[in-house]
Amino acid sequence: MATQPVKLGEVIVSPEDVREYALVRLPNGLTAMLIHDPEICETEDQPMAAAEDGSDSGSIDDPMDEDSEDGSDDGSDDGSDDGSDGGSDGEEPQAKKASASLSVQVGSFSDPTEVQGLAHFLEHMVFMGTDKFQGENDFESFLTEHGGSSNAYTECEHTNFTFEVQPKHLLAAIERFARFFVAPLLKPDCMDREQQAVNNEFEQTEQNDGNRIEQVMCSQAEPHHPYASFGWGNTKSLVDDPQSRGVDVNAALRKFFNEYYQASAMTLAIVSHEPVAVLEKWAMEHFSPIPSRVGHSPPDFGSHGPPFAPSVLGSRLVVGAVKDRHRLSFTWVLPPRLQEYLLKADGYVEALLGHEGPGSLLSALKDEQLADGLTAGIGENGVELNSSCFLFSVDIKLTAGGLGDLERVAELMWQYIHLASSADPMDWFYQEHRNLAALAFRFRDPEDSWTLVESVSAAMLRYPPEHALVADYLWEPEMNLAAIKRVWEDLVPERVLMTVSSPCDQHGRVLGRELDATEAWFNVPFAIDKLPEQTILKWRENTPPRRQLDLPTPKPLVHTHTSPV
Repeated sequence: MATQPVKLGEVIVSPEDVREYALVRLPNGLTAMLIHDPEICETEDQPMAAAEDGSDSGSIDDPMDEDSEDGSDDGSDDGSDDGSDGGSDGEEPQAKKASASLSVQVGSFSDPTEVQGLAHFLEHMVFMGTDKFQGENDFESFLTEHGGSSNAYTECEHTNFTFEVQPKHLLAAIERFARFFVAPLLKPDCMDREQQAVNNEFEQTEQNDGNRIEQVMCSQAEPHHPYASFGWGNTKSLVDDPQSRGVDVNAALRKFFNEYYQASAMTLAIVSHEPVAVLEKWAMEHFSPIPSRVGHSPPDFGSHGPPFAPSVLGSRLVVGAVKDRHRLSFTWVLPPRLQEYLLKADGYVEALLGHEGPGSLLSALKDEQLADGLTAGIGENGVELNSSCFLFSVDIKLTAGGLGDLERVAELMWQYIHLASSADPMDWFYQEHRNLAALAFRFRDPEDSWTLVESVSAAMLRYPPEHALVADYLWEPEMNLAAIKRVWEDLVPERVLMTVSSPCDQHGRVLGRELDATEAWFNVPFAIDKLPEQTILKWRENTPPRRQLDLPTPKPLVHTHTSPV
């Protein structure tokens, strides 16, 4: 067995990036990216103010409690500290901090059916003391004393832990942080409080329309599919249901940790002013003790197949909204094609359906005052992008007029899909977006320390570690016609899931439809109906598009022959 770290390939970085990067694999299989940032310097201690709500939960402001409109779990922190190194307008910029982030390739998709939300609960519990630092709030107290903070989030297929601290205290923070993954105490007497913390986060997100729509959609999944599980966790799933079944939740926590928290399924990123050789030494010393079971493979859900039965596709969901907003979404299930990330076939289709210039779908909808916003493509959260499937959506922000004329909105969308999919693929359009992506990567604003390590540690689970920074910007030199064709072939009427979201009227109806079903966890009223066959046939017809619909034309000012590599 190896006793020294193995050097990996070079990280692809922007020519404008002043930081130095190194990639290593520790003897236990953990992959680490070590980053020297010359702009980080030691500063005097500046203790962080205590959280206003007095919470002593192990993770501050968990993104399972997000409030973004689309409900995506992007790992952002919506609380008192967003991990940013910069000051707000009118304030002196803060000194850059050192930061570290560790991601584990397991998430809520792996929850046992008898304790749903267990992955999220474990994310909280590892903060509650370790073999060497047994105080329940030792880590948070240390960080607060030294101008730092921490956060964690649970996604469908990974869990992330991140902290920042004043640079001269990084080593001591790493020593404490690493023990979370070596020997957490998982003490039973901490469970009640942390179960309540998880429940509080759930209650804060119950009224988020994006989350509610997503949960209703997932409730239609096949019972064996992980979409059908409840990853947020609350008192019912973590306390009441296990008790009624005689399940020992603490034993379930320990089993989950021992089975999935393996070094070979972990990625680590550290950034500070120390040379990468010093950071490598610290990583080796403190993260090598993390166990790694021989033959361990992270969970993969490709064998589960598509989440929805054919009987569910070709249907319309009507969902009661909390906010006075009207939304129409068309969603298709695509095979998982993560290994094709360089082809950017979905990016090409997304750019066509989502562009906003003359002749675009959005332009036509605005001209008829049917909508005032539109997005298209595959999102970044775990429901939309996972090893089981990808979800491609066209999401339209309707006006009141658009809500009253959904038939016309849908007609314009299908006409544009027919127009774009039947045209010869446009190489200039592909190259234009390839060049724009390369320019965006080269000249993007440098991330703060927190954002850098949090995003990199998660990206190394999804992409080759060398591509952790550049993967989303990197397009193959030539477009792949077959890959683009496969995406268009998936966007067909008979396999669409159409979702309408709007507030209920005084009779509890939306668009005159009684909402006769209720989602079990969020208590969302909804209804589902098969789309009429004549509607599917009409959408399938490749009728000539209206005059206001047209494909984009070249932009001569976009630089050519640009590459991020």
